[in-house]
Amino acid sequence: MKKTIHPITRIEGHADIELEVDGKGRFKSLRLLIGSFRGFEKLLEGRPVEEVPRIVTRICGLCPWSHHLASVKAIERALGIDVPPRAEALRRLAFLISHIQDKILHFFLMSLPDFLSMDEGRRVSGLGEVLKMEPEVAKRALEAKKTCFDLLEILGGKAIHPVSIVIGGVASPPGKEALRTIKRATKRLLEFSKWALSYSKERFFISLKESLWEIPCEKTGFLGTVDEDGWLELYHGNLKLLGPTGEVALFQGEDYGDYLVEEEVDWSYSKLVKTDLWGSGHGQRGIYRVNALSRLLVSKGPSTRMAQGEYGQFLSELGTHAWHPMNYHWARLIEMLYCAEEALKILEGIDLLEGPALSSRTWVAEAGDTRRYTGIGSLEAPRGTLIHHYEIDSKGILRQANLIVGTTHNIAPMAEDAQRIAEGCIERGEGLERVREKVALVVRAHDP
Repeated sequence: MKKTIHPITRIEGHADIELEVDGKGRFKSLRLLIGSFRGFEKLLEGRPVEEVPRIVTRICGLCPWSHHLASVKAIERALGIDVPPRAEALRRLAFLISHIQDKILHFFLMSLPDFLSMDEGRRVSGLGEVLKMEPEVAKRALEAKKTCFDLLEILGGKAIHPVSIVIGGVASPPGKEALRTIKRATKRLLEFSKWALSYSKERFFISLKESLWEIPCEKTGFLGTVDEDGWLELYHGNLKLLGPTGEVALFQGEDYGDYLVEEEVDWSYSKLVKTDLWGSGHGQRGIYRVNALSRLLVSKGPSTRMAQGEYGQFLSELGTHAWHPMNYHWARLIEMLYCAEEALKILEGIDLLEGPALSSRTWVAEAGDTRRYTGIGSLEAPRGTLIHHYEIDSKGILRQANLIVGTTHNIAPMAEDAQRIAEGCIERGEGLERVREKVALVVRAHDP
């Protein structure tokens, strides 16, 4: 007998649980259903490449900046266009601020009810109750989120669907007064990030850690991006796979096809992505996770002073349990602190008013050119490693696209975790609502 439990709430996308039990009510199987068909890979075919970075921002309303930037990186690589240092700095600055607002949204609006539920010993269902129980916390979070959107509007023309990042640079760089505004606001975001981490760590992460570890989850590998010295990197760098028993692969984004295997399944509109670095299939074989926790664990950690200190405490407190996916929340707020520190470093370390913001180089196809130009852009979206792979013809038309978005990597491990959790709940005689609550808790930790 099959039963569908829906929906999993307080996540970015859409997911249901399909649970199958036998005639005696014993667990048989569980599927995590991802039911939202998008089709953007086909929608992009036949489009002039200059339109593509604006179109892909519609893929995700929460991380449009990630798609915007991965897209222009792929096109610039295909066409051999270099980006001036000033434009690169402005792009990186906007990307870091977009990460901060996303982390505020996920923890304080989507996941805080879970932690309050565990702390209070009763169900807290959503933001409305958070506003009643923790009005000052909610107010600070919403104000900080608004600050991020204000800055992203200055840097991108639009906060949610940016248009200022164009092939070769930045179309409308901020002036002197705008940069002063951005710097003052970024200092406030740094103070907020410090407070948010302190509040969450002291209130929840340390006191509840053993309860969180009791949730049965699969120990998997991890994927993230690191700089040339092995530190955490979000925008440029090499991809690094770390296996559950110590396997390591370091490779460029352009070589993702040599390490990552895309797979279609009949129970999800989204594909699954695994690796053959340590085999294929289910269990530990081929499955890995992405997102903030993965990025920290595959790297030496954040390179900024305060975030580095916080990561040291994270490792000291969690020890051999650092891998557990319920630690994503703590890792996410450490990364938010890193983003604020790194953004201020950009604002203080380069004159963002000097030099061109657009490349002087243009791309013109030669007569009779029938070649395909390949470009792959990768970066770390809030939800994990994002890859845009384009094939462009000699007329500047996109002919083929392959996208691997952050959540796609995490579907296989989330499905494994959900199956373990449901099997335990059914064996203990717990009801379907308890299955939904526990599965949703782990799914939300991945921020899908």
